[in-house]
Amino acid sequence: MTFDVLVAGAGPVGLFLASELRTFGLNPLVLESAQPEGQWATDPRGFTVQGNRGMNERTIRTLALRGITETDLINVSGQAQRHLNALSGMLSADTSTMGAQFQALLADIGKNRKRVLGHFAALSIVADKGELGDRKGPLVVQQEDLLDLLYAHARAAGVTIRHGATVASVENTADGARVVLEDGERIEARWVVGCDGGRSNVRKSTGIPFTGTDPTMVTRAAVVELDAPSALPNGVTATERGLLMVTPYPGSIRVMESSTEELDRRATVSREEFQNSLRRVSGTDVTVTSISNAYRYTDHARQADTYRHGRILLAGDAAHVHPPVGGQGLNLGLQDAANLGWKLALVVRGLAPETLLDTYTTERHPPAALVLRNSRAQSVLFRPDAQSQALREVFAEVLNLTEAKAYFADMVASALVDYGHADGQHPQVGRFSPVFDVYGHDAEHASTPTHQGLLITASEDAELAGALDGWRNRVTPVTLSSHTGLDTPHALLVRPDGYIAWATDHPHSDIDGLRLALTNWFGAPVQPQHA
Repeated sequence: MTFDVLVAGAGPVGLFLASELRTFGLNPLVLESAQPEGQWATDPRGFTVQGNRGMNERTIRTLALRGITETDLINVSGQAQRHLNALSGMLSADTSTMGAQFQALLADIGKNRKRVLGHFAALSIVADKGELGDRKGPLVVQQEDLLDLLYAHARAAGVTIRHGATVASVENTADGARVVLEDGERIEARWVVGCDGGRSNVRKSTGIPFTGTDPTMVTRAAVVELDAPSALPNGVTATERGLLMVTPYPGSIRVMESSTEELDRRATVSREEFQNSLRRVSGTDVTVTSISNAYRYTDHARQADTYRHGRILLAGDAAHVHPPVGGQGLNLGLQDAANLGWKLALVVRGLAPETLLDTYTTERHPPAALVLRNSRAQSVLFRPDAQSQALREVFAEVLNLTEAKAYFADMVASALVDYGHADGQHPQVGRFSPVFDVYGHDAEHASTPTHQGLLITASEDAELAGALDGWRNRVTPVTLSSHTGLDTPHALLVRPDGYIAWATDHPHSDIDGLRLALTNWFGAPVQPQHA
């Protein structure tokens, strides 16, 4: 049997992509090497779903377009929020600049005196009363909670997930791709998408260069018990050897230190390794009496030169890796899936040419490069040397400026993504549509198929609606109601991922431009069948 699309990896990106493909009429197969759903171990890592309530919102609004609402995310964020509430009540003996800044962040979250819009290298981005009112702070979701939610979404869509199946290699064939599992089984597919993480076997099989910077720091994290818990201060503490982040609930500790040593990142973090690192950085002889959920990561940052090799594509960490600061990797990967899903579906269904997939790398490579850049910058601000800490103090001062708060909050929330427009096009082309800030709250929108493109007009326009002939199996016309209160162009052609493909300010204008955009993004028109 040959599958339309095989997705390697059932993490957040793989699950969301498979759901996308299923929504668009395909029947993908997801291969996952890990244990079945519902058995995710408790993990001290937290994913952050960033999003501003204003016009720049990205991931939260994208998920809402597919039926995963902000309420759904809030409902599964309880554990992470309890974690933050516990942090906010801590009393720390630490008096360092970094520790004081972190304590201020926790106090703002816990007492809700101000709105915390995010952080940059643990420097809080705090909006004062009346400041940046169109923005909201991040929504924090634990990894296993998010996976459970995305599993339920995929299951409801009818996605087939096969556990205990690890992709060892993949190669292009004459009319598709061939996947080889670790046990030797071979599976044929028309297309393969590697969502199998930073050590992606799919990417390695393609030979696509994975270029970037080597690690200069290593962080070890675990849930631990200590023989003398009071020996380490709660919160964030900078020392001469590195950085400690101690959380009493659920008892997790992160230890960051400069290192150029060769690490076997596949090897399990032992109690001895973690304890030795903890002692080096803390300067104490504290003993780790028990350890669980231990892992390590570095600040290496790499990106695939291209996200496509024939019939093989990459998404999420398989395409880009960077230090996990601010939850940016999650947003980046989910936006990869949102960008790729509808395009791949149109190609597989024969409605659009394969050249449409060239726009996937063109559009998604630059946002990942920007995340790699800002995560490298944050790594510098975490270093304990005097020069880096002086730079950190300067950044803390800069983040008191309203313009800087807006810029850095939008940057870490992926809200600056703009796919751009060519000369002569409307300036809103390439931007996320503001219409989706009211999407689902308007009766006329509620029944609109969110898996299609939309031709949205501010008033009835028969000429524009007539231009859709030949594309109505891919694009739906919608007229905005008068009470939306949005300052939008007269008409917008919006792609299934929420981005604007064409716009005009004038009624009855640029019909040729609309048809060209329809062809570029949705394929050639389908001629009507005559009896």
